[in-house]
Amino acid sequence: MNKLPAYISLSNYFYELKDEKIAKFPLEKRDHSKLLLNENEEISHHTFHEIGEVLPIGSNLVFNNSKVVPARIYFKKESGTLIEIFLLEPYESEYHSVFNSVDKVVFKCLIGNKKRWKNGELTLELDSNYFLKAKWLDRESNIIELEWNKPINFYELLAEVGELPLPPYLNRKAELSDHQTYQTQYATQPGAVAAPTAGLHFTEEVLQNLQNRKIGTRYMTLHVSAGTFMPVTAENVLEHNMHQEIFYFNEEDIHFLFGNNNIVAVGTTSLRMVESLYWIGERLLAKEKEPMYLATFYPYNKPKSNFNEVKNALLEYCRLQPDKSIRASTSLMIVPGYTPSICRGIVTNFHQPSSTLLMLISALVGDENRKRIYQEALTKDYRFLSYGDSSLLIW
Repeated sequence: MNKLPAYISLSNYFYELKDEKIAKFPLEKRDHSKLLLNENEEISHHTFHEIGEVLPIGSNLVFNNSKVVPARIYFKKESGTLIEIFLLEPYESEYHSVFNSVDKVVFKCLIGNKKRWKNGELTLELDSNYFLKAKWLDRESNIIELEWNKPINFYELLAEVGELPLPPYLNRKAELSDHQTYQTQYATQPGAVAAPTAGLHFTEEVLQNLQNRKIGTRYMTLHVSAGTFMPVTAENVLEHNMHQEIFYFNEEDIHFLFGNNNIVAVGTTSLRMVESLYWIGERLLAKEKEPMYLATFYPYNKPKSNFNEVKNALLEYCRLQPDKSIRASTSLMIVPGYTPSICRGIVTNFHQPSSTLLMLISALVGDENRKRIYQEALTKDYRFLSYGDSSLLIW
């Protein structure tokens, strides 16, 4: 049973991360990054292109194939005031239909300089006779309608007018090279506003090596939200307002996750997705209302059901859907006291101090072991955060 503590102190997750330790740009060769292996609380150091050799025999990797979209759009008012519209997620629509739309879309957004945009439309001139317009649908909830008259779909339009939303801690504007380097090799499903950065290290050569070694791979989709960068400010971590993210699964995903041992998640988003799927299965088994949403602390202080019964509940639900696939959402927060139900390892970068991602790592390997791993990485000059080096943690 996952046990939720009564209090988790934010100060326990602070460590000093100097600016020079943060990788502002990626290495020229993705798979030449460092790789720290922690298995049975023993640490060893490798290069990422060796990951096929150091993964446990029989490992099966789960990747997040979400693709980052250029989600920042800047409009200039007649007064010269710059208004930033940051697209978070489609409002009451599916991602694939929104990106294929050819005239208008509706998004939930973050608005920069919101106070300076009271009413009326904003217009961005695209080129001769073409425009993009933005208007409020719900000011309180930041719901925006975007309309354009150029004969292209919304995904193509974003490629023209949008800016890639790099993590704020990089403290720089996106460059042309980021449009390639801030995407994984296998990104195919547009919708993320932040990259699943653990996957940035994988090259075609590394993926081929995994295949040669008979290491299983599965690609699923969770659209990473801007909330992944939201700082934790509550001294009791349990009071943090955890962000919500949308993910998808089908019958084949369920068979892979429940039918293989040694599931290793590539990134924290993959791990949250896989673990959320398990607990949605528990909700289905219990015949609860609105089972396709997982609340922040739902999995805690609850007994687990039979593993195969959870699997069968998920399969049964999938088979009832017209396309045999499911859209779900999760606000799951993984903190110490949580024991993974499916995953047995994770490939992940080194995370910000006082972040929910750091707490997730502590839940997987233990607080003291996590501190030891991070101190070792700092001492050995590992590069930190999104464009930094990697780790493979096995429990």
